[in-house]
Amino acid sequence: MPGIAAKLHAALAPGGFLYFRDYAQGDAKHVRLQQAPAERKLGPDFYARPDGTRAYFFSETFVTKLFTEAGFAVRQCQLMHITVVNHKEQLEMHRVWVQAVLEKPCP
Repeated sequence: MPGIAAKLHAALAPGGFLYFRDYAQGDAKHVRLQQAPAERKLGPDFYARPDGTRAYFFSETFVTKLFTEAGFAVRQCQLMHITVVNHKEQLEMHRVWVQAVLEKPCP
């Protein structure tokens, strides 16, 4: 992931902003995948889904470190919590995302 963050930094104009939002640790899907067979766990908070796609669950600390090391200034980084209700199935899911506002400083 550091390589991708570095490429994003290189592509962005000085003074430009990057808005980041992705799944966070503790999300309903994260909790469900923690119960998955060991062969689906690819690393800490990194999983293979049954359809072959992959899912990583970020923390605020990881996002801050990743983008700071790539040269971004972290203007905001926080967890967003929402409860999604499926009334038909009578299910509630606790969804969690990490959301960040990152700026490429001017020289």
